[in-house]
Amino acid sequence: MKREKLSAKILAWGLSLLVAAGGAAPIYAAQEQATAPASKDETVYVMTREDGSTDRIIVSEWLKNMGQRSLLKDYTELKKIENVKGEETFDAEKGDGTWNAEGNDIYYQGEIDKELPVDMRIQYKLDGKNVSAKELAGKSGDVEIRFDYTNNQKQGKVYVPFVLLTSLALDNEIFTNVEVTNGKVINDGQKSLVVGYALPGLEESLNLSKEDVNIPDHVIVTCKAERFALGGTMTVATSSLLDDLDVGSIDSLDDLNSAMDQLESAASQLQDGSEQLKTGSSELSKGTGSLFSGTKTLKAKIAQLGSGLKAAQAGTAKLKSGAGQLKSGAGNLETGAGQLETGIGQLETGAGRLVTGAGQLETGARALQGGIKEVSSGVDSAVGGLDQTVAGDKAVLAGLEQLQASGQQLGLNEQQMAVLNGTIEKLKAGLNQTIAGQQAVAQGLRSGKSGLKELEAGAGSLVSGSSELKDGSSELKSGTGELKTGANKLKGGSSQLKTGLASLSGGTEDLYDGITAACQGAGLLEKGAGDLKDGAQKVNKGAGTLATGARDLASGVAQFKSDGIDKLVDAFDGNISKVSGRLKELQDAAADYQSFAGKKTETKGSVKFIYKTDEI
Repeated sequence: MKREKLSAKILAWGLSLLVAAGGAAPIYAAQEQATAPASKDETVYVMTREDGSTDRIIVSEWLKNMGQRSLLKDYTELKKIENVKGEETFDAEKGDGTWNAEGNDIYYQGEIDKELPVDMRIQYKLDGKNVSAKELAGKSGDVEIRFDYTNNQKQGKVYVPFVLLTSLALDNEIFTNVEVTNGKVINDGQKSLVVGYALPGLEESLNLSKEDVNIPDHVIVTCKAERFALGGTMTVATSSLLDDLDVGSIDSLDDLNSAMDQLESAASQLQDGSEQLKTGSSELSKGTGSLFSGTKTLKAKIAQLGSGLKAAQAGTAKLKSGAGQLKSGAGNLETGAGQLETGIGQLETGAGRLVTGAGQLETGARALQGGIKEVSSGVDSAVGGLDQTVAGDKAVLAGLEQLQASGQQLGLNEQQMAVLNGTIEKLKAGLNQTIAGQQAVAQGLRSGKSGLKELEAGAGSLVSGSSELKDGSSELKSGTGELKTGANKLKGGSSQLKTGLASLSGGTEDLYDGITAACQGAGLLEKGAGDLKDGAQKVNKGAGTLATGARDLASGVAQFKSDGIDKLVDAFDGNISKVSGRLKELQDAAADYQSFAGKKTETKGSVKFIYKTDEI
């Protein structure tokens, strides 16, 4: 009965430490904080290949500034150090340096290439034959997955007591008949959660044989697979199993039982906490389901935003081009308005000259009209005078003919008559030509008088037209004055328009640049929303796994008790002295192993390892 009670206490103690592994931090009273040393909480993420070999190691450090110092000394072996939560800087030389903490805690991470304290090897079998992970992918049959752990961290005669918990989530549509050695299988109807444990090096550290007790250093999972696919495995390793156990005075089972009483209260708290974990993880699973749904909607809306921004970008590109053209056109308009104002000024001057010319034209037209009338009257007088002259010339001609006829009566001889006749004939010929010319001139004057009448009528029209031209040019001159005023306003308005369009053009360029930047930001936001959706989905799956694990925590505790602790107590057979010294060495080794990536000597530390394998 005493052994069963002792086993239960050891189990409760061990699990309480595993649940809190790496999460505890030194606690100081307020008055001691100013002088309290810094502490470092370290998580080592080991990214492994499908066979368990190390691919990359990333270490996350939480340097706790208990004294809220401005400068915080630190030592680290990490490379590519990045402050992940603040702007504090690290001045370091060969890993030894100072953080400009300004009273804050420091959160940073980096990479390291170093031998791990525990190596993990994973082997696969299909229908009893060894295969690689790539050969197993997509195949169907009986599958075996074996995890072997090797403890490389020895201190004196003992190994640092690492406890490793390995978990796999197996889809029930792919895997059936799932079993595990050194672990527990939990089936929630959709998937089987496999949790296995191992304590590599502990059997050797306690100087026990497998006949005494079988302390596992491996985990074996067997199942039947249909088109094998595995989303990777997760293994947590911690060395804090013996941190809180007082083994300094343990020489018998009674002493061990007394030491276990110190942790009975912690075991009760573990039981209450596991119930709270069960309830909280169930709520977490529901909440992460809502989160995943919300991130899907967020991603879709951000994609719509990106499409809208792209359309806006195209529209603003056209607006930018149009604004540039408007700006250029406004410049041309301003120039044209200036030229128009100048031309209207010239038109106004011309209109004034036209008014003067029209007045002079009217005066001349009236003078022409009067002169034509005078010429017409003179033509009438000239025609009358010519008619009288023609009549006189005809009378002279008649007298010459009478003279010629009466020449013999005058007693002229023949010679004289010949001379007289010759002279008369010449005179008659001349008179006839003169009469003909006078008659032709008179006829021409009469014909010219008809043209003068038309000219007189035209002069009258010219007088009327020049008067109208004078009136119209006066109105034109008045209108050009108003036009000149309007052109001046147009010039001023076009100048303001040019200035405004210059601002518009600049604004559209800024708008285009802003929308372009927004498009780029929307692309990054959409990618981030996608990552958030994927992360929320993983969190949702993880929350479901956590809820399942919490529901079956009590069952796992019972198996751990029966498979490990009871056998260990039986192996002691009432004599604890042969292992009490080793237990103290194990506790010292666990207490001494406080960092993987390095720390200052005066800095208290805690470290845990998380191994994540690639998916298959």
